[in-house]
Amino acid sequence: MARRLRLAKTRFSAVLIWPVVGVVLVAMVLIRAAESGEPAVGAAPGTTTRTVEPTVVDDVERAQIGNCFEDLSMGDTHDFRLTDCGYDTYELLERRPGDTDTCPKANWSARSHDTTLCLRYRYPNGTGNLEVGQCAVRTSGGKTVPGDCRPGAFTVSGKHYGTADTSKCGKDVPLAQPHPTRAALSVVLCLRYRYIDDTGAAEVRNCLTKVLENGIELLRFGDCVKGNLYLTGRTKGNNKPYCNNDVAVFYDQPQFPELDYTVCLRWI
Repeated sequence: MARRLRLAKTRFSAVLIWPVVGVVLVAMVLIRAAESGEPAVGAAPGTTTRTVEPTVVDDVERAQIGNCFEDLSMGDTHDFRLTDCGYDTYELLERRPGDTDTCPKANWSARSHDTTLCLRYRYPNGTGNLEVGQCAVRTSGGKTVPGDCRPGAFTVSGKHYGTADTSKCGKDVPLAQPHPTRAALSVVLCLRYRYIDDTGAAEVRNCLTKVLENGIELLRFGDCVKGNLYLTGRTKGNNKPYCNNDVAVFYDQPQFPELDYTVCLRWI
């Protein structure tokens, strides 16, 4: 009797175990199919969908000031992931409680739960991040990059977000920095060439005085008094005959020949 009970129990266990194993195997197959994004065996074709992952909250929450995100989303929402700071990333400048539009020094903001992330989008070559009054230089490869404010460089005279309209720069040199997916982050910089002295910006009837800087004689804006000069005319390129009997001075810009000019001066 005892042996029969044990045998019966053993057989009964076997009967129960195999269906359970079968259920577990089926469940594993379904789980793996779900993880891989592929339909399970027997699923109707075309039922697989791929969705954009939501922002990884852990990355956003653990990010520290100065850390950077890459945005994997091209839609209205963000899908931020922590990454090395480089071009085309968003640098975290500050966290502010609540929903606010006030983010000093930031050019972008995003909402995360009950805080606002103040961000700086990092433009290619860094030029789009320059502020008015800062300078850029042209490399030998033709790129415009941040640089020292010196003769031959460009000063940022204006900055316009959310546009590609280069006519906003007037006589200054426009530099458009488009954003691939977010039009509000497209920016146009207006660049003003830094000439060696004030003749580059002087207009007709402006007065100039001679000064010695680092052993170089230059003309700076001055009073219209005896002993100084005033500008009687200016023209593009090397065109000294244009000045007739006035003193003609040609200013050569080797890197930017289109900016060469001649000024006409007369002693007061």
